[in-house]
Amino acid sequence: ISYFTFGYAVYVLCDGMLALFRAGVIFFVPTHNPVKKGMYVVVQVDVSDQRYAYLLEHVSATDTKLIVKQHNPDKQIIFDSAKVHALHSVIGSYFG
Repeated sequence: ISYFTFGYAVYVLCDGMLALFRAGVIFFVPTHNPVKKGMYVVVQVDVSDQRYAYLLEHVSATDTKLIVKQHNPDKQIIFDSAKVHALHSVIGSYFG
């Protein structure tokens, strides 16, 4: 995407957000937009020497934890803020 120079795209492989999004959808994620409660976000988390990315709904954040929600199954997830490498909002999607 030539005009999308300040972000990245994510291809969904699983159904953790099913009902809203399904596997095969591509999400566009700018790295400069603010994140607010209720937005869909990509959370990049460092575990040991691996980095994982999750597409989730932002619930809240403090200095020590990030609270997000997945939809399939419906559950709240809490990440230690020290392990969160990045948190970016989702601005659009494409399913071709």
